[in-house]
Amino acid sequence: MEWTALLVALIAFFGVLIGHFSTYFTQKNTVSKQINNEIRRDNKAENIERLLVYNGVLKLEGEVQMLTDAGEYALFDLESYREKFRPILYSKFHLLDQDVSIYVRGIDVVITSPDIFGEIGRKNNDKLIELFSNMIVNIELHIDNYRNSNSQ
Repeated sequence: MEWTALLVALIAFFGVLIGHFSTYFTQKNTVSKQINNEIRRDNKAENIERLLVYNGVLKLEGEVQMLTDAGEYALFDLESYREKFRPILYSKFHLLDQDVSIYVRGIDVVITSPDIFGEIGRKNNDKLIELFSNMIVNIELHIDNYRNSNSQ
């Protein structure tokens, strides 16, 4: 009689252990999938916000003449950049891709370093044109990469 009671108790114990471990691994797997899905949703939302900023910049770039003729060279339109482009870029600056944010900060550095007469100067003007152009090119590349990665 003792062996049968012990055998019944051991079978019940192993049944509980198997049930516990199967429940544990099932719940762990489910929670892991939920976390991964939430991360993907958050990343997708951030990508959409970043792309909306990039679209706004490209829209403005097509509408606003950023270079004016200054005789011997083209003059970067600081006022348009400060009033139109900069607010869009800084509205979601934390979401911008690293290369684009470097160009944005580079433009800010050049703008805040006028020459001894309080003007931008030709050298800095040329630097602004270069930084702005590179920023636009990189934004277009990021949009193209997004399109290519979503078309597959």
